[in-house]
Amino acid sequence: MIRVTLSSDVDLRGYKRAGFHVGVHGGVCLEGSFTADESKDLMGAYVYDAFGNIYDDRDIPSSGASIYAYHFYVDVAFKRLLEPTPGQSPPFSWDLRNKPEDVCFVVRGGKMLGGGFATNRMMISAADISDAILRGDLAKEGASAKKSGVRDRRRGAKIQAP
Repeated sequence: MIRVTLSSDVDLRGYKRAGFHVGVHGGVCLEGSFTADESKDLMGAYVYDAFGNIYDDRDIPSSGASIYAYHFYVDVAFKRLLEPTPGQSPPFSWDLRNKPEDVCFVVRGGKMLGGGFATNRMMISAADISDAILRGDLAKEGASAKKSGVRDRRRGAKIQAP
């Protein structure tokens, strides 16, 4: 998974308290644009802030801040397991690790009885996605190297990770 961070001057928890369903819609960008290709949907995502998922039922009062920080997660890869129901279009399978692509997303909200909002469209470039995946891989390798390089001081033997 890739963690995507963003900031806004809008309190999304305030929208949630007002009865809006808030989430992220993302997909592979249409070539050269900030619009997601509807046939390459990367599935919706929850929005988080410093307190966790904004859908948590905890009563967290608005901070009155001028800038709010949020994040959400994008799966690096997805492969459909089942065939779609007749009449449904098949879900898009992707692997950003092996085929990085620009990802476009929008945070939007709406109410069951009408009304809604959407942020401006945003893009994460394929190069930024590759860099994030590489940084994650390097961090894992570093953690693995530390784990496998632990010494048992009682015997002086090096303990190898499985």
